Amino acid sequence: MPRGYRCSEDGVFILGEDEDERLTFQPCHVDAMSRDGRGESWGRLVVWCDYDRREHREAIPAALFHANSTELAQHLADRGLPIVPGKERKLIQYLAAFRPDARLMAATSTGWHGKVFVLPHLVVGEPEGERIVYQPDERRLDDCFQRVGSFEAWMEAMRDVSAHVRFAVAASLAAPVMYRAGVASGGFHFYGLTSRGKTTLLQAAASVWGNGADPAVQGGGDAFIQRWNATRNGLEGMAASFNDLPLIVDEIGEGDSREFGRTVYQLMAGTGKSRATRTGALAKRRAWRVLLLSAGEIAVADFIEQAKGGHLVRLVDIPARDLFRDAESVNAMKAACAANFGWAGPAFLESGNLLDGWQELEPEVIGDVRTPEAGRVRERFRLVAHAGELAIKRGFVPWERGAVLEACRMLFAEWAEAGSATDAERGIEAVRQFILANPARFEHDGQSIETINRAGIVRDGCYHFFPAAFREACGAVSPDVVKRALFEAGLLHVSETGRLQSRIRVAGHLTRVISVRAGILADVSKTGGNTGNTGHSPCPASKDAVPSDWEQVGTPGTPVPTVPTTGNGVGTPENPYFPTPVPTVHTVPTENREP
Repeated sequence: MPRGYRCSEDGVFILGEDEDERLTFQPCHVDAMSRDGRGESWGRLVVWCDYDRREHREAIPAALFHANSTELAQHLADRGLPIVPGKERKLIQYLAAFRPDARLMAATSTGWHGKVFVLPHLVVGEPEGERIVYQPDERRLDDCFQRVGSFEAWMEAMRDVSAHVRFAVAASLAAPVMYRAGVASGGFHFYGLTSRGKTTLLQAAASVWGNGADPAVQGGGDAFIQRWNATRNGLEGMAASFNDLPLIVDEIGEGDSREFGRTVYQLMAGTGKSRATRTGALAKRRAWRVLLLSAGEIAVADFIEQAKGGHLVRLVDIPARDLFRDAESVNAMKAACAANFGWAGPAFLESGNLLDGWQELEPEVIGDVRTPEAGRVRERFRLVAHAGELAIKRGFVPWERGAVLEACRMLFAEWAEAGSATDAERGIEAVRQFILANPARFEHDGQSIETINRAGIVRDGCYHFFPAAFREACGAVSPDVVKRALFEAGLLHVSETGRLQSRIRVAGHLTRVISVRAGILADVSKTGGNTGNTGHSPCPASKDAVPSDWEQVGTPGTPVPTVPTTGNGVGTPENPYFPTPVPTVHTVPTENREP
């Protein structure tokens, strides 16, 4: 006890000659000092009683004892310590004067600290003779980590559920395994029509670790599920609160589509923005590792303006179909997750080696891949399968062996069929869709109507893009990647081989263009991927037949079908390349590509 003070069941007092000065109406003292393994992040373990005489213990960073404001006193008051109004600063001085001999190890975040896993209210694997306390260096979302109801009731609610629910629960369990297994941060986004149970699906995943209530019903204060309608700084704080745990976020439509792509990269990068303190010094950056589970009516590929392949690999789109049998089963799951939660996750952590069987689970069991990007996604599905099957084996979920593996294989196959296209394939499709959507932006020889916002010229069976318009057409994919893909698919005429472009005469001047063959609009799924092998090309196959206004440097590609023009660039029934219904180009098969 510091000199000049006394602490009793009546509260804390400053000793006086005539009368002691009261600071609180309940006891409050410091039990131990805390610091991390580097001898930094010092703090004090403060112990106090609230109005109901219930004891509280919390490790509080030392910096708060030296702040200019009364934030610490407000924090203690919010947790029940009855402080005499006006005595806040004197109370902080009293607590800062303690010098206890006891030492604790401070963990400033949730998650792995060596071989120890730290939750706000639980430490798993604490070494003998050493005491570890959770001491966040800023306000975190700790109140959502609770244990309510019974494990048995939660297990019963999860017994007869769909493959999607099994997958979401297993993904929630997989979050703390991710770092140990060496799998990079990533996530899964469930999308589909409203009122199909997507939020309820997230509730099942959230109930593994904490409060599984629907935030829209209970209010979001203590709910484990977060919302996308947060600032970038707020999202950083959310991610830091769930280090090595699932970050579960609902309603993607509430986010900013212009910034969402950057947000996805930021969350998966694992570090926040660098910021300066009031003095201009570099502040400590937030850091995290998360497995993200998201939901909304819109797919990530459609929501992000100019979605890149990296976005679609980091946050995988999963169609949300057949999540629950009917409205009654949805309501039953909602009620169960709001009444019984916080059991399975901690029990899983305490059950022993979380990598048991990881090396034996071959990636090919999940499915085949054809690109490195798909391999990264498959590794994440493999992680979910491992965690789910391990939880089944140890009795923490009520399913038969193989149930989670089956769900992972099914959902990975759906993703691979719909979303595993390469950047090159996405780029070709983007150019194709640009041509279909903007026929009036291409000028035709002899047309009498002025072309507004001209993207290029249609001539000799090719769409000759001006460079700026081609960059626009490629969207988020690099134009160089798209040009190379078009060339390999026989869909690009080149007269400058090294630069994969051509030169044509425009108003009497040679102009560099990217010459995309009109065969890009054909159905490559029927023609075998290379639409040039028809022998009816307006782009001749020999140098002697090259139109006079082309400057020929390289050798043109393979012939493509003739494209009739109408004089104003607008499609007619006679023009088969401009009708509204056009077959979709899914991929360009590699076996039919020409080098």
